[in-house]
Amino acid sequence: MGYTPQLPLQKWRLVQDFVVDCALRVDYAKAKDVREVMLPLTRLALWGTEGEGLPLKPSILLDAATVRRFAATQEKALQRREYERRLLLVGEALGADRSPRVMGRPGVTPVKPLTIRELAEMSSWVGAMEDEAQKRLGLALMGLCGGAGLRRAEAHGVAVSDIEVIGTGYVIHIRRGAARSVAVLRSFERYLARVLKDAKPDEFLVKAGRTTERSRKDLKLRHNRDTTGRMPNPERLRASWIATMCPVLTAGELVYASGLKHFSSLAQYEPFFTVPDPAEMREVLRDPSALGGAK
Repeated sequence: MGYTPQLPLQKWRLVQDFVVDCALRVDYAKAKDVREVMLPLTRLALWGTEGEGLPLKPSILLDAATVRRFAATQEKALQRREYERRLLLVGEALGADRSPRVMGRPGVTPVKPLTIRELAEMSSWVGAMEDEAQKRLGLALMGLCGGAGLRRAEAHGVAVSDIEVIGTGYVIHIRRGAARSVAVLRSFERYLARVLKDAKPDEFLVKAGRTTERSRKDLKLRHNRDTTGRMPNPERLRASWIATMCPVLTAGELVYASGLKHFSSLAQYEPFFTVPDPAEMREVLRDPSALGGAK
């Protein structure tokens, strides 16, 4: 086949059988076409098994939704389109139904949601911080951006008094910019709980003792200049939150909850939306009240 894997031999051996078997199941016009599908197959296999914890099975890794999630992680628009096209072709050769090619806007470079491993590493890093001020900032960003999808600037504007305790959870009231109220994901509540334990009502959540607009802006400026990589990445935490919500919220609900201005901003998250079961969708189309009213 003449394919030289662009990765360490040890890693290649872990996915070699999967990649070769899948690649050889497709009809190609030229030998070059076989080689061109090997790289995306290899990267898909490593991304799925190492980053997402998925089994090395074609039916799972080559599922259309999984392929689109993987393609969305590529930095270049052309690469995203080509990887999606080639991998969907392989999936169809293995028996999957033909899936429409969803390319999105070629000019958009999406922010990559965090993988399970990256999120775990970020959480461990914050928990191990020795500086209490840095730890509080890190915990606040985890809870606000990862747990409620806030932007970096919005997170810096949240005061302790903007957080409402409801039952065992929290609701964030965002008052600057796109005003809205967002419940915090249960899996991220622990970060806020640790900050709120010692925080005072008149403080900004991100920093003890910061109670004025000037001090908030000073802290935000220093954080924006941070190039050490010590702080959690608010943009990627927010992208992960939006990706998590794509399958469960309507587009209108997601635009509101994420504070977006336009529906077009959801284009980069298209790989994370799911198509409902046709039978269930028919019932909803016949009677929107089946979901408690039209949304």
